[in-house]
Amino acid sequence: MRLNKKNVERCKSLEIGFSNDGHEMKMRVDKLSIVLDVTAETEQYDYLSRKFMIMPKMTWRKYKVGSIKRTRPNNPYKMFFTISKGSNMLAHISFKPSRKNTGAIRLDLRPQYMTGKGMDNFINWLNQRLNGRLIPLLGTAWVTQVDVALDLYGCKLKDYIWGARGVSEYNSYNTVDGLPGIRLGSLRSPRHMGVYEKVDINGSGLHFNDDSEFLDIDIDKYPSFLRIEARVRPCAKPGSKRKKALMLKKLDLMPNPFEYLQVYSTKLEAHLNVYKSIWNKPKNNTIKAYKEFTLGGVKKQRISREIERIIKKHEVQLFDRDEIWEWWGECVKRLGVLVEK
Repeated sequence: MRLNKKNVERCKSLEIGFSNDGHEMKMRVDKLSIVLDVTAETEQYDYLSRKFMIMPKMTWRKYKVGSIKRTRPNNPYKMFFTISKGSNMLAHISFKPSRKNTGAIRLDLRPQYMTGKGMDNFINWLNQRLNGRLIPLLGTAWVTQVDVALDLYGCKLKDYIWGARGVSEYNSYNTVDGLPGIRLGSLRSPRHMGVYEKVDINGSGLHFNDDSEFLDIDIDKYPSFLRIEARVRPCAKPGSKRKKALMLKKLDLMPNPFEYLQVYSTKLEAHLNVYKSIWNKPKNNTIKAYKEFTLGGVKKQRISREIERIIKKHEVQLFDRDEIWEWWGECVKRLGVLVEK
């Protein structure tokens, strides 16, 4: 079948054991955005920005540096460029801030495309291009976003009902030539989770055609899994009074984002039908959709205590949250020199 490449996994993750229902689990840092502690209109910033402007004009043996481009309106930065290896983008570097009090340089990194050694090679290469000024700045850099990917092999979206504490926005999707998924929380909110299906082609010898958005694949021949992606946006920088910044060097101390995940047994639907609370199957398997159907479409009305009790009774512990988070430090170590203290 023709499958969207976004649903195809070709990167490796850290094996972290099994879920309570026997699913093999893996985890990794999927994306990392950091801001360097550099102030615009200083010698340090002027030097680095000049280096950035020169890099795309040169040819490099290991990496491909894209041209300097201007960002869209309302972006906190005016310019950016990318660095890739093969077909994989490793970094997106933004500079020339358009707002006051915005960190002058932001690095959006894609650790999934690099091993620990690969990350070391890349950071050291970039550090050399910047005349040794990058690595010292990592010690005071802070995190603006980190995506944590938790994968459960042999698990399907339909196997459970999904929710997240403190989240009010739920969206489901099932695009043409794609696999199903749901979003728990707004894409712009500090707390957001995506739950979606993927197919693992690691070790298969299959390669992407960079000119196509799709891959022709027999999905039954490859391991399938469910990804629970937790996106964390600290929304704070050093010196903030209201919120505490997440420093890059203390990334291993980040609180467990999966504490907010709620998982329910699909047996919940049958029990709610017994109470004649649901007349049709909800439009998606999120707990919000089930609650809305118990109200018969009446908005801003509280569900009964009896229904709340039934829902709570069907909540399951798909995995031990504390146990999986004990592996977070190992995931962070795979970032190599980027987080070395």
